[in-house]
Amino acid sequence: MVDNKMYSGTVSYQNIVNRYDNWWTLELLYFYYGEISVHTSTVQYAVVDSSQSMIYMAKTDWLNFKAAVLA
Repeated sequence: MVDNKMYSGTVSYQNIVNRYDNWWTLELLYFYYGEISVHTSTVQYAVVDSSQSMIYMAKTDWLNFKAAVLA
């Protein structure tokens, strides 16, 4: 349950994909930075750690994201 007084913005929910036993993984089919598609790898999941706001994705996708941000 989310307390609406404790945040501003939109809350989104995703289904967990059972990819690894020790990590939460989400399906990752599309990934955009603004209008730029940065998801070009064949990897279709990302590892997340909500307590640290960490996301781990394929190196190719990360490099595409980094290039888009720095452009």
